[in-house]
Order: sequence, then structure tokens, then C-alpha cells
Amino acid sequence: MAAQLSYYFLFSLFPALLLLMAIASCFPVQTLVNDIFTALGGFAPPEAISIITHQIKKITEAKPGGLLTVGVAAAIWSSSSAMSAVINTLNNAYDIEEGRPWWKVQLTAISLRRNRARVSPRQEARRENARAKACHRSGGDASLGRESADAP
Repeated sequence: MAAQLSYYFLFSLFPALLLLMAIASCFPVQTLVNDIFTALGGFAPPEAISIITHQIKKITEAKPGGLLTVGVAAAIWSSSSAMSAVINTLNNAYDIEEGRPWWKVQLTAISLRRNRARVSPRQEARRENARAKACHRSGGDASLGRESADAP
């Protein structure tokens, strides 16, 4: 299951880069693409950055008109595949057999990915802090998100 998750999340990286390059080409800043790959240099090996940079430049020079459409479609498809892998992994972990039709699982995965993209880590941290404070005030266990058994 971990291999499936890592595969789909790694696979969704390249359509996201393609979408990013298509959006970046709409802006008048000529060095934006180079700045993006320079920033990525701290996270990836130089050989990988050079291969990705070469391929992205080759793609963006070919057909810039349809690149945004293809990038959006590929990003949605690959990120929903990653979320489907998460759903399958959680179903297997909790020994649940999927009873929904395939198309409902895919729509759920797309909506989960869309909703996750709208929640920033800062918002998530605020929600977690508020939940922990409320649980602490009520005498509950904040790590479990419910009241503890020995609470008065």
C-alpha cells in the first residue's frame, strides 16, 4: 500500500509542475521559471532538476496554447488517483470492503483533493489548536479528540 501511495503522489508531481509552468508562462516575468527551478534545487538532486527543466522547457516551447488545459486535466486526474489510493489504503487498513460504485469513489477523491487544496496548513493548525483547547477545558483527551474515560 505504501508503494501505491508513493507512486501516485510522485506521479502527481509532474502534472503539477506542468500546470505551474503553464500558469507561469502567462506572466510577463521571464525569469520566473528559472527562479522556480532554482528554489526546487534545495529539495532535489541537480541531475533530476536538469532533466525536469529540460523536459518542461521542451514541452512549453512546443504548444503553449493547450498546455494549460492539459496541465489542469492531468493535475486533476493524477491528484484524484492519489486520493483514490489513500481511500483504498484506509479501506484496507480498517478492513472495509468498498461498496460504492467506481465513479462515486472518483468523485469523492476529486472533492477531497479540491477541499484539501483550499485548507492551508495555518488554518489546519488553528483548527487543531482550537479543538485541543476546547477538549482541555472540558476535561477530555485532546490527542483522541474525545472525552477521556476517567474524566469527571
